Amino acid sequence: MKTRLITALICIGFLPLQARPAAQARGDFEISGRLVNSVTGEAIRGATMQLAPVTERSQTQHVDTASDGSFAFRSLPAAKYSLSALAQGYPPQFFEQHGQFNTGVVTGPDKTSTGLIFRLNPEGAISGKVLDEHNEPVRTAQILLFEKSNDTGRRLIERRSQAQTNDLGEYHLTHLREGTYYLALAAQPWYRRYLAPMMRSVGTGQPKAEMDPALDVAYPVTYYPGTTDADGAGALIVHPGDRLTADFDLTPVQSLHLTIPTGTSEGGPPMQPNFRERVFGEPWGFVQPNIVWGQGEIQVSGIAPGDYEVNFSQRGNRRPDGMDFSGPGERSVKTQQLNLQSDGELDPSSGVDLESIHGTIKFEGASPPNNSFIQLRDLNTGRLFGARADAKGEFQLQPRHAGRYVMALANAPGYAIQSISATGARVSGRTIEFTGTQAAELTVKASQGVGTINGTVM
Repeated sequence: MKTRLITALICIGFLPLQARPAAQARGDFEISGRLVNSVTGEAIRGATMQLAPVTERSQTQHVDTASDGSFAFRSLPAAKYSLSALAQGYPPQFFEQHGQFNTGVVTGPDKTSTGLIFRLNPEGAISGKVLDEHNEPVRTAQILLFEKSNDTGRRLIERRSQAQTNDLGEYHLTHLREGTYYLALAAQPWYRRYLAPMMRSVGTGQPKAEMDPALDVAYPVTYYPGTTDADGAGALIVHPGDRLTADFDLTPVQSLHLTIPTGTSEGGPPMQPNFRERVFGEPWGFVQPNIVWGQGEIQVSGIAPGDYEVNFSQRGNRRPDGMDFSGPGERSVKTQQLNLQSDGELDPSSGVDLESIHGTIKFEGASPPNNSFIQLRDLNTGRLFGARADAKGEFQLQPRHAGRYVMALANAPGYAIQSISATGARVSGRTIEFTGTQAAELTVKASQGVGTINGTVM
């Protein structure tokens, strides 16, 4: 009896369809089958199938499925292959993909690589409407989508995407894979724009503007189905092809008023407070308070009570940058973790200096790449920043805040991150948890090739 040898592969990413296929070795083997909807079993026509050897993913081949969903790659040499599909209304998917893993297909004597049934999961979607306290639509509200993940061996809730409501207060989150999702919403009452303008200077001795209490309100971060407590957030379970509805009704609360003494003379580098409300325990950068700079103090309003991370930075020596290629000495940053429930004064000097990350990358192989680039992605904001490794493989990174970051390696063709170890930070796979309270030292190992796990299905 023939058996199919399969390979469990980590899904690093979907290969670009526009990649130009390299010269292919020819052989006598074939990979063929049918592409079908995993829910209905119907054939999927006109989809693009992509095939690449797992050891040389740049050597891609593409075919389109026929009217009955059939596809075939012929004249293949004996090898292990990664098979994927892309079709309208379906997220990109690898053969028998589950989470980060999928099943490879092996060609060769006594290996079964024909008659495959590729079951493609249709995408799911979540849509809804956001209304204010007057039952009017809320426009430009930010909807954050989070997913429960077990990919790293620990149960995590990670941000996946976001959407913004239109002038009817409607939002749509599409192209969702099967999974368990949560929603958080951040919005600002439209009438706050008519209060004190942002970034307006107030001279010494000038009276502070009186605000109408009925208008001096803010919306707290709200979790579906309508709670301000992350522990009460309701799960939205999306199965392949599901179309779910999740509406929000917002209730404003009285805005907080905070005073921050700066201690800087006129003409000195201005202090910049950055408020990030915690969402599922992690800081998120969507808070838009009214900030008024006066001589010797800053007035802040327009934020709701809640848990915040506040960064205080001096902007005078900050360089302009594109992707926020941060480095040491560019600005002074202090951070505070605060539970704000009432008006008051914040002392920026009591903040903790945010430490930096130093690291060394070591390449295995005879020809290590030059000018490799270490990149970190903030799991909550999606912001990218990074630094180039020097001739000794050393690099220095300055995150803007504590949090969880995913590391990637760029400008190093043929290499991938094999392992990361750290002191002063916690590492799980390629995810780094940085507290900012102590300097972190990373050791990164990069290797060539792709790791595989071989097995036989009887």
